[in-house]
Amino acid sequence: MGFFSSDVSPEEREQQRIEEALAKYNIFEGIECEVILPEKQLKTSGSSGAKKGIATFAFGIIGWAATSGTSQNEENRMLKTIFQVVDKGIVFKNGSMDGSDIRIPYEEIVKMEVVTPEKSGNVGVISLLKNKVIIVKLWAIDKEIVLNHISNIINERACGAQYEEAGWGLEHATAEPQETKQESNSLMDELERLANLYEKGLLTDEEFAAMKKKLIKS
Repeated sequence: MGFFSSDVSPEEREQQRIEEALAKYNIFEGIECEVILPEKQLKTSGSSGAKKGIATFAFGIIGWAATSGTSQNEENRMLKTIFQVVDKGIVFKNGSMDGSDIRIPYEEIVKMEVVTPEKSGNVGVISLLKNKVIIVKLWAIDKEIVLNHISNIINERACGAQYEEAGWGLEHATAEPQETKQESNSLMDELERLANLYEKGLLTDEEFAAMKKKLIKS
């Protein structure tokens, strides 16, 4: 490699950009982000439109009753936090309503995707069990690089899909497919037809054996 930038290939320049971005935004130490959580909160406002209060449903459990004279609407809880990838899962620092960390093990994560919503930059969409979704917006210059890096790591470790499919038999997708009742009945009908032809003397021993073997194999 020479001393001039012209000596650096586009591939090498891109690789260098990726390495610099991942070194600057270390997801294992924690990076700043804005996150939209699956838990719901109830926002209320008076006739002037001023916000009167916020009550969290805490993933489905209502913890607040609205007072009369206010309008209310339900929305997902959004917060600014530190996002971290750890050995057992992912962490949103001080993300809970009581100030504790939100810890999500890989057993509860189905997958992560990087998408680009309309009129917005790249965001990470983390799918959890029970159809819950977390949206992560990074405060990073090279968002796509960092998000793709996070996505690759999470998808390598996520194992929630096997729990999501439990009970449907899809966790045994590598097993040999079982023949259906219709296929089984069709095979029996053909074998009976061959047996009848053989009993009537229309097939020799060799023909009957060969046709039977071919039918079962197919």
